[in-house]
Amino acid sequence: MDWNDLASVRGTEIDGHRVEEAIDARTARTLRLSDRRSGRLHVLDLDPALEAELRAGIDTTPARGVLPVLGSGVLDADHGYIVTADVEAPTLDDLLEEGPLEASRATRILMGLAEALASLHARGLSLLDLRPTDVLVQASWDGDGVLVPPHPSLVGPPSGRSLGGYCAPDAEFDPDERADQFTLGVLGFELLTGATPHNPDAPPGERTLLPIGSIDGAPEALSSLVTRLLRDEPSARFPSMAAVVTALHALESGAEPSTYGHFTPAIPHQRSYRPTGSLDVAPEPEVDELEGEADSILGFLLLLVVAWAVAMGLSVAVFWLW
Repeated sequence: MDWNDLASVRGTEIDGHRVEEAIDARTARTLRLSDRRSGRLHVLDLDPALEAELRAGIDTTPARGVLPVLGSGVLDADHGYIVTADVEAPTLDDLLEEGPLEASRATRILMGLAEALASLHARGLSLLDLRPTDVLVQASWDGDGVLVPPHPSLVGPPSGRSLGGYCAPDAEFDPDERADQFTLGVLGFELLTGATPHNPDAPPGERTLLPIGSIDGAPEALSSLVTRLLRDEPSARFPSMAAVVTALHALESGAEPSTYGHFTPAIPHQRSYRPTGSLDVAPEPEVDELEGEADSILGFLLLLVVAWAVAMGLSVAVFWLW
């Protein structure tokens, strides 16, 4: 089958999914599928490492901020695939077309991105080159939710506004998960200023960061966090993406954590951070306390019923005596 001619595979069944149409997508070769759960099939060129991952199966466990994976596998000797949920939503790039974001909104989006990346790091994955065109933004009653690609093979080539470098300097050599922190810093700078922190006067092909002491118009704590993410040396950034999540949560709460707490990736709709330090977090009531309160309420209601019965009895007695 010619995977370079997606129109020719319409109607084909792949691993129980029927191909409905080809999508003009920037991420690899993409097909819209139809079955019990609609999805998008991303056709990927295989290399030995990716083939091993796809044969073992990409993790389909839901993770906060990560585009759901419905399946994965190998198509032929040269091609593999990942099926993701078919989510229609604007991208972060679309949002930035309207200009820089207000600081509190930028903080919430950075929080969502950091949580999603921490979830991927817990699976041993790093995206390394996340761009605004890769991030889906879903508006909800409690703010903007974000969805990032579930695998580095689904991070698209530069397009639209996303032509600047989002890779860390260390991403080309022997990167660890801290390389994603630099990418998050570039995104954070762009959310707050509308531009990437690269020198526009640098020679073509050369990525040179502007000297950044602080970000004009941004709160000092947020500016300090973003500039720390943009440090050239990985050791000068945060110890882990989990620490970034904790620092962002403390910043959003208006508190400064004394330590960087532990972060446990969670499924969607659950809080996925456990702040530590000087945050004022009200303790959960003990079960015994709750049971005691329930007993008190029941006792009071019973007393009211007895009083009402006595009053009615006295009323009847007075009536008959009269």
